[in-house]
Amino acid sequence: MQNVLEQAPRHEMANPRNYTNLELERKSSLTKELHKRHPNVPQYWVEMLFDYLHGKSDEELEKMVNDDTHGEPAKNPRVPIPAEVGIEVTTSN
Repeated sequence: MQNVLEQAPRHEMANPRNYTNLELERKSSLTKELHKRHPNVPQYWVEMLFDYLHGKSDEELEKMVNDDTHGEPAKNPRVPIPAEVGIEVTTSN
């Protein structure tokens, strides 16, 4: 019986971004710390933020912080998709 249990496959954590073990540990500790500081933000959002910012250079991060292209939120959140994007949107009546 013991031999059968030893041969059973074990769960392996998904790693779609191919992080190294060190990067996974860093992600885990940083996201836990950020979630403690901001408990109203869902843990998943904090992890997505880490994934988005991971691998960006200091120059890119500085540009993101200092660049004012974000501006105010759109008054109409249903902004039409530009034609050059190549997505055709149809509405049904």
